[in-house]
Amino acid sequence: MAEARAGEVAAEHGVIQGTTTTTKTTTHGTRPAGWGEVETSQEGDDLVIALPAPGLDESSVKLEPDGSSVKLHAKGSNSQGQHIELNETLKLPEGSDASQARASYEDGRLVVRIPKSALKTAKPAS
Repeated sequence: MAEARAGEVAAEHGVIQGTTTTTKTTTHGTRPAGWGEVETSQEGDDLVIALPAPGLDESSVKLEPDGSSVKLHAKGSNSQGQHIELNETLKLPEGSDASQARASYEDGRLVVRIPKSALKTAKPAS
């Protein structure tokens, strides 16, 4: 039930997944082999967005607030030894405070935590 509610919170706040880039291909809406779909959940007052991303180097994970977006950068290699470079942008509703987002790499997943108080509610499309 918490997962369903977190999905509603993500949708309510207009959080959108971005693009993943590898050294060989740029993919839109798909992930490299072995990577799953973006997962959302709630932990206390945080919206948690997790991207299964095996092979990334934990020390390479960087989060860059950019207006109402969060840019994620990381590098690593997959099980075949191919270089992976992740450049993902999470677009938050206009006016959100992206500087409050935090990123970590936990158990093969890139995890972004954003306080719900930092998110502006997305306005319904007219």
